[in-house]
Amino acid sequence: MISKDIVYSKIKDAGNIPTLPEVLLKLLSACDNEDTPLSEISEIVSHDPALSAKILQLVNSAYYGFRHSFSSIDQAVIYLGANTIKNLAVTMSVHQVFSSKRQQSAGNLRPALFWWQSLMCASTAKHIAEKTGATKSDEAYLGGLLHNIGQLILASTFREEYGAITAQKQLGVDLLALEEQYFGINHSEAGAWLVRTWNLNPLIADAIQYHHAPITLIKEAFPLVKIIYAANQLTQNYMELNYTCDACSDLFRMGQNDLDEIVENGSEEVDAMAASMGIVVSTGFNKKEHRETEKDTTQTAEKTIISRVQNISLLTSFLTELVQANSVDEMFSAFERSINILCNFDKVLFFLPDEKNLFFNGQTSSQNPLHSTCSGLTLPLEKSSSQIAKTYFNPHPKEHLIQAGKDSNLADQQILSIFKSSAALPLRLSIKGKAVGVVLLGLPQESCPLPDHVTNLLGSLVQQLALCLHLEFEKRKRAKELHTERMDAISMTARKFAHEINNPLGIISNYLVGMRFKLPEEHEILGDIGIIDEEIKRISGMVSQMQMFSQAPFSKFEQIDINKLISTLIQLVKSSLFARPDLSLSFIPGSDVPLITTSRDAIKQVLINLLKNAAEAMEDGGRVMVRTKKHSEDEPGGNSGVEIIISDTGPGLPDAVKNNLYKPFITTKQNGHSGLGLSIINKIVSDIGGELSCNSTKTKGTTFTIILPITKGDTPLSDLT
Repeated sequence: MISKDIVYSKIKDAGNIPTLPEVLLKLLSACDNEDTPLSEISEIVSHDPALSAKILQLVNSAYYGFRHSFSSIDQAVIYLGANTIKNLAVTMSVHQVFSSKRQQSAGNLRPALFWWQSLMCASTAKHIAEKTGATKSDEAYLGGLLHNIGQLILASTFREEYGAITAQKQLGVDLLALEEQYFGINHSEAGAWLVRTWNLNPLIADAIQYHHAPITLIKEAFPLVKIIYAANQLTQNYMELNYTCDACSDLFRMGQNDLDEIVENGSEEVDAMAASMGIVVSTGFNKKEHRETEKDTTQTAEKTIISRVQNISLLTSFLTELVQANSVDEMFSAFERSINILCNFDKVLFFLPDEKNLFFNGQTSSQNPLHSTCSGLTLPLEKSSSQIAKTYFNPHPKEHLIQAGKDSNLADQQILSIFKSSAALPLRLSIKGKAVGVVLLGLPQESCPLPDHVTNLLGSLVQQLALCLHLEFEKRKRAKELHTERMDAISMTARKFAHEINNPLGIISNYLVGMRFKLPEEHEILGDIGIIDEEIKRISGMVSQMQMFSQAPFSKFEQIDINKLISTLIQLVKSSLFARPDLSLSFIPGSDVPLITTSRDAIKQVLINLLKNAAEAMEDGGRVMVRTKKHSEDEPGGNSGVEIIISDTGPGLPDAVKNNLYKPFITTKQNGHSGLGLSIINKIVSDIGGELSCNSTKTKGTTFTIILPITKGDTPLSDLT
């Protein structure tokens, strides 16, 4: 027996220790730190020629579609970002760990069985972690995947000795005892030693080192060690057709139903993964007759294992990126990048139904080269023979290609023209059988048909994208429901408030009537009393309609000269809201503004509120300008009508207000302001069929634009003269 130090030295000298280069270690550490500037990441990358080449290859690929190529690592890193750089670094690290040269040198192991067992332990550990919630599932998966990596190191370094160990193990001798007899260490120690040289989470190294320790020792360990221990035992028992696990019961109090579920889920995942690798392992794991079949498939498996493990690593990173996306655009962008890197597809389109489920709308991320093209891609949802619509409505879609031909749907042929491809693959985005959309991939001719491992990758990505989109749409739907509930609550309070206000208003109105009877008919104050009475009636009408949040508050519509109405209103508020010498208010009427049918009281209330807000915002003085003009069909906004523009030179709206512009209770005002003003204004404009928009900056002030539609029968002013 030789000493441990000599064994480790021989492993190093034989070149069979898969080291992570210092550059990659530094890069992983830098990318994990959110405070690391991109310039520092770029400097680290520039020291690794292989990684630099891979990054430049990616950023210059057809996916990004730049007219000029990148030759600078600095520019490439800035464009790709830290997450993508980290994904590439992880991929290269995993490639080194599972290189084909190392597998071939470990000929005494049964590669297919070794990798099947590693994948099964990884999947089992992940499911135990998810069920118990004791630790992160990704760390559990990595620990399970590497738990027997020590066998690969010892077998590739000491080929003859490990061949003798393998022969004796088949006679029933304990593997760890044989390894210690020959080398002074066992594969658990060798694997833990390797992982520690990578400076990874030390708990993963501990889990590898103790996965064959006595259970009395494991009971005092941290959760990750317990999970890998239990996963290894459950995997070993399963390979012997035994579905029990004492460690799972003792460490996590799991019953047989739990074990059956974990084994079933894990074996299904691993069987699918093994099939995509070309690994054939039967349930009779130790039977001699299956070894020849296994040997025949080993060469094929070894060629695909590297790319498969790389894809698993990247897939995990991209799925995490999808989950962390804060918008649909970010989800699309993450999916597009993953499809490009994992499958080399650079043409992606998404088709999602509109809110009323009447049409499909083509979409991409804002970074996609096809973004400007997809704005006009609209299909009827139910009356289309397009393969896109068929995929959306088919609950069990088959992977079919859109092929250009004389009988093909014209929209499908146009899609192929956009993709510049002869084939495209539509994939259904669905959750629990309910479709949320379709993703369309442009395929190069040589990709037809797709390999199984690519199909599996696409399935995982499409499923995760569908889930993320579903959650985003549900969040929006719930936000609307909460807004409606809030408005209903406000409406109920407003009705009670209106009832209380109308009582004193009625008393004041009665007093005004009494004053009229007491004064002579030609008394000069009667005109003022008339104005006061008219405004009180207007206030009373508004208060009585305070349930405007749940129903249209203004029912009296009449044909109105907007210029005349605003001119009168300007004179009224000049002497009150704009009485300060440092404030000015002006009105520029449009020359071709038609009469429109709308609510006089609604227009008054909206303008008074907006002018009052402008005056209060300009504490240091400023100007307010009101303009009107005819709104043309050719301008953004739709139908012809009248525009009312209210601009001020104030400080602009704060971001907190701009981001929640028409939500109630959002305000920067003090002294008891409720923050209802803009939400009421928006509701009034909407109720009379108009549109309200706002543009506000710190340097140019705030501008509100009201577009009021012309209805049938409205008369241009030029026709009245």
